[in-house]
Amino acid sequence: MKNKSRARIAQLRSEFYSIKKQPSESVYLTHIQQAAKALKNAGKSIPEDEVAYQMIENLPTEFDNILQQIYQLKDEFLPNKIRIILLTEEGRILSKQAKEIDNSKVLVTEEKKNIGTLKEKKATVCSYCKKFGHLASEYID
Repeated sequence: MKNKSRARIAQLRSEFYSIKKQPSESVYLTHIQQAAKALKNAGKSIPEDEVAYQMIENLPTEFDNILQQIYQLKDEFLPNKIRIILLTEEGRILSKQAKEIDNSKVLVTEEKKNIGTLKEKKATVCSYCKKFGHLASEYID
């Protein structure tokens, strides 16, 4: 029986330390905490600071700034505190990305408007010099 439980603990430890970033920070952090709980239920507790370190282990580069702030924390390094910090940062990152997408849509729309204006100008013929691309009112010597 002890061999099975050691084998199970070895498997759970491997799973705990190999968890990679999930589509969302919430799913990722929950997965880590569930793996730590499974280990505890199997008889092998992981210290809370080790769980917290695992939470910050495989973060994408967008989290580099907040990671430096986490390293500088003066109070306890606990999973729940790290979870709150990371979820807040994820919200900030997603908000910033949404704004960038909105801005790029505006730029594309403006570019389409400009192309339409250029096409209109190219189709016009100046009644003064008889060249394409401008009107007599825009004529410059």
